[in-house]
Amino acid sequence: MHTLQVGFRYTAVSVATDSDYIATHLRTGFRHMPGTAAQLVVGHLELTREGDTYCCHGAPWATASGLPEQSAADHATYEVIMHLRYANAGLLWLHAACAARGGRAVVFAGNRGSGKSTLAALLPSMGWCYLSDDVTPVDMQALSAIPFPETPSMRLGGPAHLDETDVLLLTKATVELHDTQVAQTPTGISALVFPTYVAGAATSMERLGAGRAAAALLQQCLDLPNHEKQTVECVGRLLTQAPAWRITYSAAHEAARMVDAMVLPAAPIEG
Repeated sequence: MHTLQVGFRYTAVSVATDSDYIATHLRTGFRHMPGTAAQLVVGHLELTREGDTYCCHGAPWATASGLPEQSAADHATYEVIMHLRYANAGLLWLHAACAARGGRAVVFAGNRGSGKSTLAALLPSMGWCYLSDDVTPVDMQALSAIPFPETPSMRLGGPAHLDETDVLLLTKATVELHDTQVAQTPTGISALVFPTYVAGAATSMERLGAGRAAAALLQQCLDLPNHEKQTVECVGRLLTQAPAWRITYSAAHEAARMVDAMVLPAAPIEG
């Protein structure tokens, strides 16, 4: 039986499984989020083989059985994240990726297939630090992004004419990052970017007004029904300090370079 812990802030989730594949999947996906003895264990998951399929125990709101091994691994990943989210309910949880440079963070918010994870995964090769891949927790008082460094992934390239539906079918591959490329501390949010993949489009960016940006960001707030007033107030405050951009693209590397140049331009070297 394999056992491991995944940690976030003061909390952790423990997982036990008799599957080598599931254990490797979780260790790879959460390699930058190891649990420690100082963290409070807020959930226990057990994934065990039952005939040719797997069953997940210990997730009272989503216990599952009859899962193929790959589905069981994905289910375990989801449950780990959900346990950590519920245990840290005082944060604003965004469906967003995040990267930072020079002590300033950029949040990439958007639906599946928009490219938020890909942009956050590409930017560390340009000197940025990585904070999160798919969910970004935000300290609502400090307006800072808190690292939730699930191992980033990006969709493997296809022809530029792929439409939005086809993009979702592309295979995703994990991106190897050195520990020095992964942020360890919360970082103040300095900009918001809403990626939009459009087949065959040239890469372009536009500034968004506060109203359009607020509407787009609220759509990506995962706990809005439970904390509506607090969330709306936080989004309003955030948009007073963080300009918002819409980037439209079909070539992810071009989009990353444009973000690098325009959203948080490097400070000029004096002298």
